Amino acid sequence: LGVWLGGLVFDKTGAYDIVWMISIALGVLAALVNLPVDERPLARLSPQPAKGRPLASPSSSSAWPSPHSPWAGPSAPTSRPKPSSTTPTSASSATDMSLPQIFRGRMTVPVIAAPMFLVSGPHLVIAACKAGVAGTFPTLNARPIEVLDEWLTQINAELGAAMAADPKAPVAPYGVNLILHHSNTRLAQDFELVVKHKVPFVITSLGHPGEVVKVVHGYGGVVFSDVIHAYHARKAIAAGVDGIVCVAAGAGGHAGTQSPFSLVREIREFWDGALVLGTRRGIWALDD
Repeated sequence: LGVWLGGLVFDKTGAYDIVWMISIALGVLAALVNLPVDERPLARLSPQPAKGRPLASPSSSSAWPSPHSPWAGPSAPTSRPKPSSTTPTSASSATDMSLPQIFRGRMTVPVIAAPMFLVSGPHLVIAACKAGVAGTFPTLNARPIEVLDEWLTQINAELGAAMAADPKAPVAPYGVNLILHHSNTRLAQDFELVVKHKVPFVITSLGHPGEVVKVVHGYGGVVFSDVIHAYHARKAIAAGVDGIVCVAAGAGGHAGTQSPFSLVREIREFWDGALVLGTRRGIWALDD
């Protein structure tokens, strides 16, 4: 369009003088518009607990499974085992600063098997966790509601048995994805079962995570929140979440339109906590 207009001006006047003057005027205008922009880096936020949640001391541990977990029996470890020289612990050194305690020493790689609609279920979750990858599934995959109770019972039992059989094995925590949108008529029932089984890791989507954070933190679990914009990330952080999941362009599902490179960089300007980059391959990568 610019080339065509330039040619039109030349045809009418025999010169490009008007084009140069317009270009100079636009350049000056752009400079004036950018004068108020403050380019100083923003102060980063650190992970903060929800209001009313006491800070844990460095020596304390909320490591999964919780001592109050229904499957953390006498033979199941109630704190994170120290990695041995034969235990894969690449995730431990890579994300110590931002990774929530329940993940440390229990992952072979800092990766989450994404909660895929109609795909993820107990068998995939259990297999992923036993391989040192955090397995997750959407609660709505379990239909009817009674099936969700059965799935959570099965996952807790099998992972608890695996950890009791080999306390040094990097068995990752599992999680569920809760859809908080008002159209989810099962939300209250699903969340009741999440609390009943003390699911260690909850991912919220399409809604404010505040109430979920309060309850899940109450039994020692952690909450990550799906976001498609930095604006949503700020609201989730203010609500006390433990991590942010960047559902950027190309991630699938209810993905946003912002480039993952742009979204991650923007959120990292103000958030030092756990940050997850979603992909459409069913794999989420934890960033430190």
